[in-house]
Amino acid sequence: MSYDLMFQQALALHEQGQFDEAENLYRQILETAPQNPDVLNLLGLVAQAKGIHNEAVELFYKAVCKAPTHAPFYFNLALSLDLWGKPHEALDNYRKALKIDPGIKEAWNNIGTLCQKLGQAAEAETAYRRAAALDSEYAEPRVNLARMNNDLSELKALAKRFPHDALSLYFLADEHYRTGEYDLAAEYAAQAAANAPTDAEIKILSGLICLAQENTAEARICFQKALALDPRSVPALVNLANLETAAGEYETAEKHYKRALELSPQNLDAHINYADMLYRQKRLPEALEEYRTAVVIDPGIPEISNNLGVILKDIGEYEEALGLFFNAFNQRPETGEFSVNIAETLTLLHGQEP
Repeated sequence: MSYDLMFQQALALHEQGQFDEAENLYRQILETAPQNPDVLNLLGLVAQAKGIHNEAVELFYKAVCKAPTHAPFYFNLALSLDLWGKPHEALDNYRKALKIDPGIKEAWNNIGTLCQKLGQAAEAETAYRRAAALDSEYAEPRVNLARMNNDLSELKALAKRFPHDALSLYFLADEHYRTGEYDLAAEYAAQAAANAPTDAEIKILSGLICLAQENTAEARICFQKALALDPRSVPALVNLANLETAAGEYETAEKHYKRALELSPQNLDAHINYADMLYRQKRLPEALEEYRTAVVIDPGIPEISNNLGVILKDIGEYEEALGLFFNAFNQRPETGEFSVNIAETLTLLHGQEP
């Protein structure tokens, strides 16, 4: 097979979502043209699509080294760095892309999103406005700006102006979900899903709304669809695990929790809910380990200290349990459960004294 034919076949497979097959052909091409930046970039895009962001970053770095004036390579590198959890490095490479080509509207929008996450509101607004100025029909930066400013009326106006845009509808659904207007949230989520049927995040929000409406069967379907669309979705895994735990399907739940923690070792919800499941099964040493990890991740949540204290009390470690109960009480003294646990533990501790 000729080089050009192999390259075209690889591109076709890539576009069809057959990433493994496309990758095999790209690597064959790379054997004969190891310095080809386009092939390195395409391999990076495959790794990015598969969620292997460390590998994607390495490939994009190689591509930009071979073609340092090609802006799209810096853009792809920045996107993978962001997805890999390296926002500052991502910002740096988005800016390198824009230095070469200031007209990349997606780069300006993504800079806005990153700056917003980093608490740089003024920089985020400037970037969103630069993105919007480049294209009057580009909805995303306008929606992001309205969301950042908590401008619900502007979000509604944008939803009418861009009826096929899923993002404005998603944010409206999320806003009404947060304020307890679940029926309205469900309507907006359904419209968003119709506009973007392959968006896993919309499915997750729909599932959360169903849970709030006490429709667990439909919630399960939403989370399963989200996981099918994105097998690396930690929220989908955790929510499915929670539902399995509630149904007493502990083996399946444990698989989901472990997978979630494999993908996101610092995920607090996964650690806490997994610990709760283990406690239900009387697997106290394992539950204790999960709660200890959760406390390290965020020592400022009184419920975690309390739950860890409960397990320690159950296994007779009264002094350590008491310290945790007091920690929980000091953070939220109005919670009666914490006071009760302190009193019970003091009684047990004094009962041990000679």
